[in-house]
Amino acid sequence: MTDKVSYKETTISYQVLKQSDGSLIKDAAACLAETFTGVKLGDSIIREPMCYTRHILKDDFENFVLDYLNHVVEQGYCFIATDDKTGMVIGVYACEIFDPAETEAPVFEGSFEPFNRIMELLGDLDSRFIETLEQRLGRQPERDEYLHAFMLGVRTERDRKLIANRLIQMSLDKAEMNGFKGCFLEATSFKSQVLLTKYFDFYMPVDTVNMPIQTIYAETSVFKTIPAEVGNSCQILYKPLNGTDKI
Repeated sequence: MTDKVSYKETTISYQVLKQSDGSLIKDAAACLAETFTGVKLGDSIIREPMCYTRHILKDDFENFVLDYLNHVVEQGYCFIATDDKTGMVIGVYACEIFDPAETEAPVFEGSFEPFNRIMELLGDLDSRFIETLEQRLGRQPERDEYLHAFMLGVRTERDRKLIANRLIQMSLDKAEMNGFKGCFLEATSFKSQVLLTKYFDFYMPVDTVNMPIQTIYAETSVFKTIPAEVGNSCQILYKPLNGTDKI
Protein backbone atom coordinates (compact mmCIF):
# COMPACT_ATOMS: atom_id res chain seq x y z
CA MET A 1 0.00 0.00 0.00
CA THR A 2 1.47 3.34 -1.06
CA ASP A 3 1.26 6.57 0.88
CA LYS A 4 -0.60 9.72 -0.23
CA VAL A 5 2.70 11.42 -1.01
CA SER A 6 3.96 8.53 -3.15
CA TYR A 7 5.15 9.04 -6.71
CA LYS A 8 5.72 6.73 -9.65
CA GLU A 9 8.13 6.97 -12.57
CA THR A 10 8.10 4.72 -15.63
CA THR A 11 10.07 1.89 -14.03
CA ILE A 12 10.46 3.07 -10.43
CA SER A 13 7.90 3.12 -7.63
CA TYR A 14 8.17 5.27 -4.51
CA GLN A 15 6.47 4.59 -1.21
CA VAL A 16 6.58 4.99 2.53
CA LEU A 17 8.14 1.98 4.20
CA LYS A 18 5.72 0.15 6.49
CA GLN A 19 6.38 -1.88 9.66
CA SER A 20 4.67 -4.85 8.00
CA ASP A 21 7.07 -4.79 5.03
CA GLY A 22 9.67 -7.09 6.58
CA SER A 23 11.38 -8.04 3.33
CA LEU A 24 11.46 -4.43 2.13
CA ILE A 25 12.92 -3.27 5.46
CA LYS A 26 15.73 -5.82 5.09
CA ASP A 27 16.34 -4.78 1.48
CA ALA A 28 16.32 -1.11 2.49
CA ALA A 29 18.95 -1.86 5.15
CA ALA A 30 21.05 -3.64 2.51
CA CYS A 31 20.71 -0.65 0.18
CA LEU A 32 21.95 1.80 2.81
CA ALA A 33 24.73 -0.57 3.87
CA GLU A 34 26.02 -0.76 0.29
CA THR A 35 25.91 2.96 -0.35
CA PHE A 36 27.46 3.93 2.99
CA THR A 37 30.28 1.35 3.09
CA GLY A 38 31.00 1.33 -0.64
CA VAL A 39 29.32 0.34 -3.90
CA LYS A 40 30.68 0.75 -7.44
CA LEU A 41 28.28 2.54 -9.78
CA GLY A 42 29.77 2.96 -13.23
CA ASP A 43 33.21 4.51 -12.84
CA SER A 44 32.52 5.82 -9.34
CA ILE A 45 32.57 4.27 -5.88
CA ILE A 46 29.80 5.63 -3.69
CA ARG A 47 30.44 5.64 0.07
CA GLU A 48 29.96 7.79 3.13
CA PRO A 49 33.31 9.32 4.18
CA MET A 50 33.08 8.83 7.95
CA CYS A 51 32.00 5.19 7.63
CA TYR A 52 34.83 4.56 5.18
CA THR A 53 37.39 6.19 7.48
CA ARG A 54 36.21 4.08 10.41
CA HIS A 55 36.42 0.88 8.29
CA ILE A 56 32.87 -0.14 9.11
CA LEU A 57 31.99 -3.49 7.55
CA LYS A 58 28.95 -3.82 5.32
CA ASP A 59 27.34 -6.55 7.46
CA ASP A 60 27.78 -4.50 10.62
CA PHE A 61 26.31 -1.42 8.99
CA GLU A 62 23.39 -3.43 7.63
CA ASN A 63 22.59 -4.72 11.12
CA PHE A 64 22.91 -1.19 12.51
CA VAL A 65 20.48 0.14 9.89
CA LEU A 66 18.07 -2.76 10.34
CA ASP A 67 17.83 -2.02 14.05
CA TYR A 68 17.34 1.69 13.33
CA LEU A 69 14.64 1.12 10.71
CA ASN A 70 12.72 -1.25 12.96
CA HIS A 71 12.82 1.45 15.65
CA VAL A 72 11.55 4.35 13.53
CA VAL A 73 9.70 2.92 10.52
CA GLU A 74 6.30 2.99 12.24
CA GLN A 75 6.56 6.81 12.36
CA GLY A 76 5.99 6.85 8.60
CA TYR A 77 9.02 8.86 7.49
CA CYS A 78 11.21 6.23 5.84
CA PHE A 79 10.87 6.41 2.07
CA ILE A 80 11.99 3.89 -0.54
CA ALA A 81 12.32 3.58 -4.30
CA THR A 82 11.93 0.14 -5.86
CA ASP A 83 12.70 -1.17 -9.33
CA ASP A 84 9.41 -2.33 -10.85
CA LYS A 85 11.10 -5.10 -12.85
CA THR A 86 13.06 -6.69 -10.01
CA GLY A 87 11.24 -5.46 -6.91
CA MET A 88 14.63 -4.48 -5.50
CA VAL A 89 14.97 -1.47 -3.22
CA ILE A 90 17.28 0.92 -5.08
CA GLY A 91 16.86 4.05 -2.97
CA VAL A 92 16.20 4.84 0.69
CA TYR A 93 15.68 8.04 2.63
CA ALA A 94 15.42 7.22 6.33
CA CYS A 95 14.01 10.00 8.51
CA GLU A 96 12.54 10.18 11.99
CA ILE A 97 10.41 12.49 14.08
CA PHE A 98 12.86 14.48 16.17
CA ASP A 99 12.42 13.88 19.89
CA PRO A 100 14.66 16.02 22.17
CA ALA A 101 14.23 13.39 24.89
CA GLU A 102 16.01 10.77 22.77
CA THR A 103 19.23 12.52 21.79
CA GLU A 104 21.69 10.37 23.76
CA ALA A 105 23.31 7.78 21.50
CA PRO A 106 24.02 4.26 22.77
CA VAL A 107 27.59 3.09 23.36
CA PHE A 108 28.54 0.40 20.86
CA GLU A 109 30.83 -2.53 21.60
CA GLY A 110 32.61 -5.27 19.68
CA SER A 111 32.60 -4.90 15.90
CA PHE A 112 30.18 -1.99 16.30
CA GLU A 113 32.69 0.05 18.32
CA PRO A 114 33.78 2.16 15.28
CA PHE A 115 30.29 3.69 15.25
CA ASN A 116 31.00 5.46 18.55
CA ARG A 117 33.23 8.18 17.13
CA ILE A 118 30.74 8.90 14.35
CA MET A 119 27.83 9.13 16.77
CA GLU A 120 29.93 11.30 19.07
CA LEU A 121 30.56 13.81 16.27
CA LEU A 122 26.92 13.80 15.17
CA GLY A 123 25.75 14.11 18.77
CA ASP A 124 27.92 17.17 19.33
CA LEU A 125 26.45 18.87 16.27
CA ASP A 126 22.92 17.95 17.30
CA SER A 127 23.49 19.38 20.79
CA ARG A 128 24.61 22.69 19.30
CA PHE A 129 21.56 22.66 17.04
CA ILE A 130 19.20 22.00 19.97
CA GLU A 131 20.81 24.81 21.99
CA THR A 132 20.30 27.10 19.01
CA LEU A 133 16.66 26.06 18.73
CA GLU A 134 16.12 26.75 22.43
CA GLN A 135 17.61 30.21 22.07
CA ARG A 136 15.53 31.06 18.99
CA LEU A 137 12.29 29.58 20.34
CA GLY A 138 12.71 30.72 23.94
CA ARG A 139 11.86 27.17 25.03
CA GLN A 140 12.90 23.58 24.49
CA PRO A 141 11.77 22.15 21.13
CA GLU A 142 9.05 19.54 21.39
CA ARG A 143 8.47 16.20 19.74
CA ASP A 144 6.56 16.38 16.43
CA GLU A 145 7.93 19.85 15.61
CA TYR A 146 10.95 18.88 13.50
CA LEU A 147 11.89 16.10 11.12
CA HIS A 148 15.39 14.64 11.37
CA ALA A 149 16.69 13.14 8.11
CA PHE A 150 19.32 10.52 8.95
CA MET A 151 20.38 8.46 5.93
CA LEU A 152 20.05 8.69 2.14
CA GLY A 153 21.33 6.04 -0.25
CA VAL A 154 20.74 5.18 -3.92
CA ARG A 155 22.42 2.08 -5.37
CA THR A 156 21.76 2.47 -9.08
CA GLU A 157 23.73 4.50 -11.59
CA ARG A 158 20.76 5.33 -13.80
CA ASP A 159 18.59 8.24 -12.63
CA ARG A 160 20.49 8.34 -9.34
CA LYS A 161 20.02 12.06 -8.79
CA LEU A 162 16.36 11.90 -9.83
CA ILE A 163 15.68 9.12 -7.32
CA ALA A 164 17.45 10.96 -4.51
CA ASN A 165 15.58 14.18 -5.27
CA ARG A 166 12.23 12.42 -5.38
CA LEU A 167 12.78 10.70 -2.02
CA ILE A 168 13.82 13.97 -0.39
CA GLN A 169 10.80 15.77 -1.84
CA MET A 170 8.49 13.06 -0.51
CA SER A 171 9.80 13.61 3.01
CA LEU A 172 9.42 17.38 2.81
CA ASP A 173 5.91 17.14 1.34
CA LYS A 174 4.72 14.82 4.10
CA ALA A 175 6.41 16.76 6.91
CA GLU A 176 4.93 20.04 5.70
CA MET A 177 1.51 18.44 5.26
CA ASN A 178 1.68 17.23 8.88
CA GLY A 179 2.60 20.64 10.27
CA PHE A 180 6.30 20.24 11.03
CA LYS A 181 8.21 23.49 11.55
CA GLY A 182 11.34 22.34 9.76
CA CYS A 183 13.70 19.56 8.76
CA PHE A 184 17.35 19.16 9.71
CA LEU A 185 20.12 16.70 8.95
CA GLU A 186 23.86 16.09 9.20
CA ALA A 187 25.47 16.39 5.74
CA THR A 188 28.85 14.65 5.63
CA SER A 189 30.12 15.23 2.08
CA PHE A 190 30.26 17.92 -0.59
CA LYS A 191 27.77 15.97 -2.73
CA SER A 192 25.12 15.80 -0.03
CA GLN A 193 25.70 19.42 0.98
CA VAL A 194 25.32 20.66 -2.60
CA LEU A 195 22.27 18.47 -3.22
CA LEU A 196 20.39 19.83 -0.22
CA THR A 197 21.41 23.49 -0.48
CA LYS A 198 21.17 23.86 -4.26
CA TYR A 199 17.99 21.94 -4.98
CA PHE A 200 16.02 22.11 -1.72
CA ASP A 201 17.08 25.41 -0.12
CA PHE A 202 18.57 23.90 3.03
CA TYR A 203 21.14 26.11 4.72
CA MET A 204 23.70 25.84 7.53
CA PRO A 205 22.47 27.72 10.62
CA VAL A 206 24.77 29.44 13.09
CA ASP A 207 24.84 28.50 16.77
CA THR A 208 24.36 30.58 19.91
CA VAL A 209 27.77 32.22 19.48
CA ASN A 210 27.26 32.94 15.78
CA MET A 211 29.41 30.07 14.53
CA PRO A 212 28.31 27.74 11.69
CA ILE A 213 27.09 24.45 13.11
CA GLN A 214 29.71 22.19 11.59
CA THR A 215 32.77 20.12 12.44
CA ILE A 216 35.85 20.52 10.25
CA TYR A 217 37.32 17.09 9.54
CA ALA A 218 40.92 18.38 9.47
CA GLU A 219 40.49 19.58 13.06
CA THR A 220 39.63 16.09 14.35
CA SER A 221 42.00 13.25 15.17
CA VAL A 222 39.77 10.55 13.68
CA PHE A 223 38.38 12.07 10.48
CA LYS A 224 41.26 14.27 9.33
CA THR A 225 42.18 11.65 6.70
CA ILE A 226 38.94 12.20 4.76
CA PRO A 227 40.06 13.46 1.32
CA ALA A 228 39.48 17.19 0.86
CA GLU A 229 37.84 16.57 -2.51
CA VAL A 230 35.20 14.38 -0.83
CA GLY A 231 34.34 16.72 2.02
CA ASN A 232 35.93 19.05 4.53
CA SER A 233 33.22 19.12 7.17
CA CYS A 234 30.08 17.59 8.61
CA GLN A 235 27.37 20.26 8.61
CA ILE A 236 23.97 20.68 10.16
CA LEU A 237 21.64 21.74 7.36
CA TYR A 238 18.16 23.06 8.04
CA LYS A 239 15.06 23.92 6.03
CA PRO A 240 12.02 25.72 7.47
CA LEU A 241 8.81 24.18 6.19
CA ASN A 242 6.29 26.94 6.80
CA GLY A 243 8.35 29.93 5.69
CA THR A 244 8.55 31.50 9.14
CA ASP A 245 10.54 29.14 11.35
CA LYS A 246 14.00 30.17 10.22
CA ILE A 247 16.96 29.59 12.49
